[in-house]
Parts: sequence; structure tokens; C-alpha cells
Amino acid sequence: MNPSIQLVKTAYNQYSGTGKILALFFLSLFVLFFMEKEKEKRSMFLYPSFLLLLFALEPVWKGLFAQMGNLAFNRKVYFLLPVFLVIGVAGVYVIKVPKGKWAKAGALVMLAGLIAISGKGVWSQYSLSYWENGMKMPLEQREVMDWILAHENPKALLPEELIPISNQYSSKLHTFYEIQEDGEMGKLGEEQRKVYYQMSIQHMDSKLLVEIARKYGYSYIVLKEEYHFPKTPLSLLKFEKVATYGPYSIYEDREETL
Repeated sequence: MNPSIQLVKTAYNQYSGTGKILALFFLSLFVLFFMEKEKEKRSMFLYPSFLLLLFALEPVWKGLFAQMGNLAFNRKVYFLLPVFLVIGVAGVYVIKVPKGKWAKAGALVMLAGLIAISGKGVWSQYSLSYWENGMKMPLEQREVMDWILAHENPKALLPEELIPISNQYSSKLHTFYEIQEDGEMGKLGEEQRKVYYQMSIQHMDSKLLVEIARKYGYSYIVLKEEYHFPKTPLSLLKFEKVATYGPYSIYEDREETL
């Protein structure tokens, strides 16, 4: 992924952690309602912003837009756009109220501080965690899930610790076998046991993993770089590294495209 796009995406992910930003959004709507004298201009910001917010928070539409163009952007981006628009416009009105340059500068600093403290974990990407589907999940693990889900064939062979998370995170993400949150596993078939074993050891038989992945139409293999050391590099088997989030690297099957 382009480093600039990755930086923007990470910033959105980090900033959208708490409900304070929504409180600031509604405060901004309040400011616009009373400070904007022209009814037509006021309505232009208020009503579309409410509609955009409700539209973007709807899970069906949110899921649809999150997959458009195969971009693995955080879904919170889509409700943050109208939120940031309204906060920005209201901020301009607030800054215009004080008289004098120093007063305006002070208002600007206060507004910037208010926006800054409404985020979460802005300076610590990999220490950020949040409540998702009833469980805490580190940022890099959620990034892996979102990246795979944003593509047409969300089927992946995952490290053992990601299996219970992925099963609970989204039913659209297909793993080769299931592990419950308490660690219990259902009955595994022969090839499922092979995949489970290979993903649990350091020096894995990458040729076997690729063979099984292609046999069942799994386009992605996720490895934990500091732990997994494939006997044969996946790149030699036409699985190319396409994304890295923290310790996790995502490899995509490029056999048909090469």
C-alpha cells in the first residue's frame, strides 16, 4: 500500500476511538444553529450532516462503502467525513467571534486542543485497542481483518491467535477451521489438522499450506513474521506480500495474475 495512503488510514483509525468526537460534532451543530444568521446556509450544514451521519452509521451501507474499490479503509472513515466537515465549519465561526488577532489565535488554540483530546491513542498506533464485537482487539489485528474483508474473496489461512477473533469479528471472513473464544475446537478433518499444525510451528511446510489454500480457494495467508519461518519463501510459490500490520504480514495468491 502507498505509504501516504497508509498514513492517512492509520490516522483515521487512531482518531476514531471514543465518543467524544461525536459529542464535539453535536456541539458544533449547536454552534452553527445559533451563530449562522442565514437560514438557507444553516440548513445546508445541519440537515445533510444529520442524514450523512445516519446513512453512514447504517451497517448495511457502511459495509457496502467499506468495500468499494477494494480499499481497506477503516469503516469509521465514512461517518467521520460529515463529522469533520461540521466541526471544521463551526470552528471557523468560533474563531471569527473574538476581536483582535491574539484573541482569535487563542480561540484557535483552544479549538485545536479540544479536537486533539477528543481522539484516542493519536500518538501510539500499536498500543491502541478498543471494544469490538464484545472483545478487546489490538489495532494491528483489526487491520488484518479489515484488509481481507475489503476484498472480493475474504478467505484466509490465519495464525492460531487470529482464528477466534476472526470468527467473532465477521461471518464474511472465512477461515479454514474454527476455534472458539475459550480455545475449544470442533472436530477437524485431515487437511484442517495439517493447516492447524503448520500454522502453529515456526518452520512451516509452506508448499503444503499453498497447496491446500489453492485447493480450497483461499487467496490469502497471514504469517506472524517474528515467529513463522517458511521452509520455502511464499514469494517463490507466487504468494506475494501485499500488506503488513504490526507483526502480521498478508500474502496474496498471484498465481493467476503472473
